[in-house]
Amino acid sequence: MANGDAFEDAVRRAAATPSLDIGCHLVLIQGRSLLSGRELPRTWKELLRATARRELDIYHELRAQVEKLVDAGITPSHFDTHKHTHVLPNVFSAVVRLAKEFAVPFIRLPFDTGWLPVWP
Repeated sequence: MANGDAFEDAVRRAAATPSLDIGCHLVLIQGRSLLSGRELPRTWKELLRATARRELDIYHELRAQVEKLVDAGITPSHFDTHKHTHVLPNVFSAVVRLAKEFAVPFIRLPFDTGWLPVWP
């Protein structure tokens, strides 16, 4: 979680274990925006309201989180989202777009089927 309190510690631990695959856990609920510094929506209902009102720039918020991870020297092996918000079509399309842009080969699905390859 690039906007999480333990980000620096996680980066340090990842550097100490270079063989470990590291994913980017993207956050749109229950955290702070990397773009504005404001609190993100606390619940699904608040997230739906914020996206309907266009109060949250989903793509750019998630991009800022991926960039922070990459800037810290981590190449993500996969993406997933906090509280599975990528089941929402507008969030999923942003996550897929970012996966292609950053050459991240997998998005973890919140179902028992596992992983979705996003490019050949």
